[in-house]
Amino acid sequence: MRLYLSPDASHLQGILPKDQVNESGKPVVFDVNLYDDGLRLDSPFLLVNDSIPALPDACAILSFSGRLSLLKEDHPLIFSGTRSMTMHEKAMLSARKITTYSMKEISVNGIRETCDAVMANSLRFPQLFISIDLDVLDPAFTGKESTPSLLSLPGGMTTRELIYFLQRIRLLRNFFGAGISLPRNTNQEQVVMKLLLELS
Repeated sequence: MRLYLSPDASHLQGILPKDQVNESGKPVVFDVNLYDDGLRLDSPFLLVNDSIPALPDACAILSFSGRLSLLKEDHPLIFSGTRSMTMHEKAMLSARKITTYSMKEISVNGIRETCDAVMANSLRFPQLFISIDLDVLDPAFTGKESTPSLLSLPGGMTTRELIYFLQRIRLLRNFFGAGISLPRNTNQEQVVMKLLLELS
């Protein structure tokens, strides 16, 4: 699998899993490249970086994030795992008719039914980029944040729930690539390694 690491993530190359198979039984070998903003990425690819790469105009973004930080993106958007938003963000979602699958919805409707809905929605677009912000996870799974915020509060996804979503969505025929935010501590580095394996 072609993997791009931003300069701030280059140290991860030394801890990438080697001679591993993912949970689907597929052997995983990473073709590691250094990423620069504006670099054209060949699909399919994985990226560890804090910003969205240049994507085709028709490519939708499925964002796994506890917040709505990608609302300024011009691409079609789908949000999953949200647990915090401002009144302004709520109004923007309504105005742009953006679909969100909140943590409450996942809790009430169940992970399988919610994932089915996310996948059906994602298939409406010719290409799909998956953006994963580690703040979608409950802080119990990612370690303490240096700056307390609403996203430091409980109520996020478990690592297992996120893996379930990614293992299924990765198989969609319109999968274009996936990006994971930079890890902030050792716990998050281990989460990134596991997500890279299961997205490969």
